[in-house]
Amino acid sequence: MTDYTDDIGLYNVRAVQIATANSDYKLAQAQWEENNALISKLTVLHEIATAASGAALTAEEDMEGIFDTATDDYNTDNEAYAGVADAVTGVFAGGLVQALATALANYEAAEDAVDNAATGT
Repeated sequence: MTDYTDDIGLYNVRAVQIATANSDYKLAQAQWEENNALISKLTVLHEIATAASGAALTAEEDMEGIFDTATDDYNTDNEAYAGVADAVTGVFAGGLVQALATALANYEAAEDAVDNAATGT
């Protein structure tokens, strides 16, 4: 009877070992599938990050060109406005009232010339 009891005990131990190995296999398979899913997600995220990085680099290069153009335009405008400032300073230095009086006199003289031509006088 002892051989029978020993065999049953050995059978039970092996059955537990087989069940444990089967459980370990199924757990490993589930983890492997989960890892594959995570790898797929990471691959997609990597592709998105790469595309975003490329877009950011392109935008930076575009902005650099826009900044250079704006700087050139600003410098050109400053040069053009420098002459205006000199002219305005000259008008104020020569007397704004005098400049307006001269302009008014010239306008009135032109108006008189038009009137005289129209009337023949």
